[in-house]
Amino acid sequence: MANNPEQSAPTAPPAPNYEQRIAQQQALVKDLEEQNRKKPSPELQLDLRRKTDTLRHIQNLAKGSPQERARKAAETAKLSALSKAVSMPE
Repeated sequence: MANNPEQSAPTAPPAPNYEQRIAQQQALVKDLEEQNRKKPSPELQLDLRRKTDTLRHIQNLAKGSPQERARKAAETAKLSALSKAVSMPE
């Protein structure tokens, strides 16, 4: 059996549809907020907090490539650490 490079080349996964996922999650959060207003409970508040965090996560995913976001976050952390570590002599 010969290796066929066309068969072994990985294909890029389809781009996720973040707009649709965001809309679904927003509808879910809105429904939970309404339920929480009608009949508040600790369980509903916890579930609402979790679903809201998931919504924020999906919104962050839609902002751009993960590699670029990670690079920017690392650069910001580096600059922050350096500004705290290095101080001007008096």
